[in-house]
Amino acid sequence: MNTTENLSDVVVSRAEQYESLDNSLELPEPLAVEYRVQRDKSINEIVLTMTYGGPTVKLYLRKGTIKGDWAGEDLSVSVRNEPLLTELWDYYESLF
Repeated sequence: MNTTENLSDVVVSRAEQYESLDNSLELPEPLAVEYRVQRDKSINEIVLTMTYGGPTVKLYLRKGTIKGDWAGEDLSVSVRNEPLLTELWDYYESLF
């Protein structure tokens, strides 16, 4: 299996996992939380880093996208679990 296939397996598997979650308590804690902020200090995006290395997997809460990067390859997949994304956004926004 090559890097692209491995990356695809991991990212698609994560997206499917997030699609099936009922609440954020079922989600492992992120390794890092990144806040992308506008000049007026409003949050534009919250990015949760779920894994580092082979591959690095990040969940973009506003975009509803999971993105994986590995060995120069990258792949993005939509996550349409709006209740989960909203719950996570509200939680991490409250910590900002």
